[in-house]
Amino acid sequence: MLFRDMANFLGLDGEPEWKKFLFRWMSLSLVFHLVTAVFSIGHHSADEYFQILEFVSFRLGNTPANVMPVELHEHMRQWMQPGIYWCITQVLQFLGDSNPFHWAISYRIFSGLFGWVSTVGLALCSRFWFPEVKTQRIAVMALALIWFFPCFHVRPSSESLAGSSFIIGLCIAFLTWRQNHQKKNWAWSWGAAGIFLGLSFEFRFQMGFMIFGIFAWLLVFGYRTGRLPLRSLAALVSSSALVFLLGRSVDWWGYHQWVFSPWNYFSYNLVRGEVSKYGTAPWWDVFRMSMTETWPVLGFLMAISIVIAWVRHPRHILTWSQVPFFIVHEMIAHKECRFFFPIACAGPILILLSLCSTRTVKLLTFSKTKSVATVWNWTWKFLVLNNLIALVVLMFVPFARVVQFYEGVYDLIPNGAQKFELFFNDRDPYILLGNPIYFYRPHQLVTTKFTHYSELKDIILKRSEPLWLFDTQFHLGSEADPVRPFCKPVYQTFSANYEKINWGNWLDRTLTWTLYRCEKTGS
Repeated sequence: MLFRDMANFLGLDGEPEWKKFLFRWMSLSLVFHLVTAVFSIGHHSADEYFQILEFVSFRLGNTPANVMPVELHEHMRQWMQPGIYWCITQVLQFLGDSNPFHWAISYRIFSGLFGWVSTVGLALCSRFWFPEVKTQRIAVMALALIWFFPCFHVRPSSESLAGSSFIIGLCIAFLTWRQNHQKKNWAWSWGAAGIFLGLSFEFRFQMGFMIFGIFAWLLVFGYRTGRLPLRSLAALVSSSALVFLLGRSVDWWGYHQWVFSPWNYFSYNLVRGEVSKYGTAPWWDVFRMSMTETWPVLGFLMAISIVIAWVRHPRHILTWSQVPFFIVHEMIAHKECRFFFPIACAGPILILLSLCSTRTVKLLTFSKTKSVATVWNWTWKFLVLNNLIALVVLMFVPFARVVQFYEGVYDLIPNGAQKFELFFNDRDPYILLGNPIYFYRPHQLVTTKFTHYSELKDIILKRSEPLWLFDTQFHLGSEADPVRPFCKPVYQTFSANYEKINWGNWLDRTLTWTLYRCEKTGS
């Protein structure tokens, strides 16, 4: 009985072909997420690193408080997400794994699984959002193959985890609302929906506007129509409130004092207006960013499709939940493309909704003339091919090659070494955007600045052991002639294989983090 009710709740009852289809494509999506979690090295934005990983490092006792970002000192960063990763780290350390790069992979796997579950949730809901079987299947395939889902979902960023958690809560709430006409007691599922909605707020405070939208939709289309009993609404609200209280307790654990981080965040950024110091942009800049800061063509088309979907389907639960979030971010002067990523968490569904009629939610038919049909066929084939290329590229290409360099240095340090000295000329590799890096920094590492390469040559000739040199060029420049005979590259963010395609010497104009081994026996 329990399994039959669960199958009915998920819409998997009575159609084995649909279940097989769903299982195949969601399994493929899971593979994409896991592969991307391993290869998508680094961070998409500075906040993903400094607001998450450095907070974990601080709580582990590795990062000094005086170099932490302002969010720590203003008590406005919520600790829920860093706290989860801290727990994962504790487990790995208990198992004997002290490698921070393994920790980062585990964070990406955790975030990727969260994102994948949200993908499955959207696939389950698509059966009820689209009446045509053909459109339902297109929705499932689009969710599995959309170019940015794996690389976005595996990011240990607040935008990713908050967006995934919100979609999971939304899907549970929608599926539960749909079942209420059967007069069954689904209070447990309303509680689960509230937990995930509450978590989305604790991962990113701005999600409160999306949560407001979904509560408004449930009140208008649920409670007022009798499909949302008062006890169900109470379960939803109370579970969200419990997560909110848990969030304040986790903040106490992180800050070692009671703070109200949501208000501190709001006060710092909006009341005091500090957010505008990071730059301002007009309302339409989000569409410019969708063209210049995402995959060419695809990002801009998706942004336009989302707006069209909202206009064509004003009563949809996605519209009600996302429009308030979008409007508020448009009203704030400081804008970044990543701020709108939680909206993109439902991107494939919104693209299809933009192509569906308003009343019947069926795919629109285009002109039957031969010329228009030919243009349409070639257009969608180009878009599908472009999407698949982007999917493969973003699965394997690192997001931040500097992290590859850090891992290369980490792997070179012998076990039991007490000190590993790294020389640099004009740039300390373990300082990014003026802030020191500690999460990836080995405790044995010491960075030493030198002024002239002739000075470095004297040090090399006096040492019996190798000297390690950092440089940002693929080949050492002419100013390094005094040490050139002694130094050989042992790690580069662009490997030596790239010399085969170094047409026009583009490598010499490209920032390439390189680690050189220098010793007098190499002359």
